[in-house]
Formats: sequence, C-alpha cells, structure tokens
Amino acid sequence: MNEERTINYRKDIDGLRSLAILLVLVFHFKLMSYGKGGFIGVDIFFVISGFLITSIILKQLDKKVFGFKEFYIRRIRRLAPALFAVLVMVLIVGGLVLLPSDFEELSRQLFATQLYFSNFYFWQNLNYFGLKSESAIMLHTWSLAVEEQFYLLFPLVLFFLHKFQRKLILHWIIVGIIISFFLNIYFVDKKPELTFYLMPTRSWELLSGAATVYLLHLKIIDSKIFANTIGEKWFH
Repeated sequence: MNEERTINYRKDIDGLRSLAILLVLVFHFKLMSYGKGGFIGVDIFFVISGFLITSIILKQLDKKVFGFKEFYIRRIRRLAPALFAVLVMVLIVGGLVLLPSDFEELSRQLFATQLYFSNFYFWQNLNYFGLKSESAIMLHTWSLAVEEQFYLLFPLVLFFLHKFQRKLILHWIIVGIIISFFLNIYFVDKKPELTFYLMPTRSWELLSGAATVYLLHLKIIDSKIFANTIGEKWFH
C-alpha cells in the first residue's frame, strides 16, 4: 500500500513528485541549458519521503498501534516485488547484450542494489560527475538506498523519542537537521562523492520533511498563509 493512501491521498504531493521527475529528466537527457538543476528533483523526493514516512509513524504512535515488524514488512511488500522484477529484467538483458567484463560489473551493481547499499558501492567505485557515470546502469538506485537506510534507523529513533521525550521530538529533529546540514557543508568540497551519496549528509533533507509533520501536528505554526504555502488542508 502506498504511503499516501495510508494518510489519505494527497494530490499536492503527487504534483511535487511530478515536478521532481521532470527536473531529473531535464538533467539526465540534457533537455535545457540550465538542466543542471535536475539534482533538485532528488532533494524534493527526499523531503517528500521524510514527510510521508513520519506522517505514517506519528499517526500510528499516537494511536498506539505502531509495530516495527508490520512497518518493515509493509516497506518490503511495497518495494521488493517491483525492484526484484526490474533487477531480473536488467540481468537478463545485460546477459544478452553486454561483454563479460561489463556483465560482471552489472552483477555487482545489481547485488548492491538488492541489498540497498548501492550508494556505498557507487561512492567507492564511481564518480557521479565523471565520465564513467554514464556506463553505470543502476546508478539511479543510490537514492533508493539512502531512503531505505533512513527508514531502517529513523523509526527506531522516533519510537524511543515518542516514548521517553515526546515533547522534545521536534527539537531533536531540528538538531539532526543542523548536524546533517553542517556535515554536508563541511565535506562538500573535501569529499564531494561521500557528501553526495551517503545518508548522514543527506538526512537533513528527509528530516526537513519530518520536521514539517511535527510543525503541523503540534500546530506550532498555526497560520493560514503557512498552511496554504505547504499545501496543508487545515483550513476549509
């Protein structure tokens, strides 16, 4: 089941996803001279993911029905079948059209993708901004790996914060945003590939979506202008 269906379908979020996809397509297919902004599309996806997953967990925690087993099973059911089908098809086609050395490389990428650590693999073996990136068939899966690593850790943190420091959850999320953002700024020149691929320097984007959920849930910002800006339907 899609996260949107769990928290009620949001047309505005699908609209943001469409915008993000268009930005990514413009970048990868070099459709416009200013298409380098396509990287913003990935940032938008991360914020949306943080918002949706936090909305689901918060709603279940408040109702005292959240369970780790059910949460992770739902994630597996949502992603694994489609991902596995894609990987099998890529493996079959790769076996037919690639040279042995290229097929061996593809097999390593597929293995890393299936275990959701392709971001680590590409960080160690590839420069996204270099010439070799065009030959990395599964390169796009790095962002999926980042999300799944976040989903593995964040529910645990959120569960214990909700249990023991419920009133300070938003504060801790903001602390996480600040730490991750400054790690990003500090390493972006020194280690650009690490900064680009790994979850610690990307989690501030997912946590920004999480913080938005709590700002709405706690009604810290109870403003019609703010609600309309982010697409929230508090006001009718």
